[in-house]
Amino acid sequence: MRVVLDERKEPWFVLKDVCEVLELQAPQIVADRLEEHDRSSTSVIDSLGRSQQVTTVNESGLYDGIFQSRTTGR
Repeated sequence: MRVVLDERKEPWFVLKDVCEVLELQAPQIVADRLEEHDRSSTSVIDSLGRSQQVTTVNESGLYDGIFQSRTTGR
């Protein structure tokens, strides 16, 4: 799972990776359910060296995504 650090050295998790671990099919739906302050977007470099825009979630958003996945039965 990819993690990026913000300017305060706080970890933000790439939502697509979180959803893959949780076996969730729609990262955008998960993002829409999260509080605005728990999600963000940033650029990461992919394995081919290209810059990609990704949605990230903070620790609180990570836990919210986990709990939602369990309450919706995936």
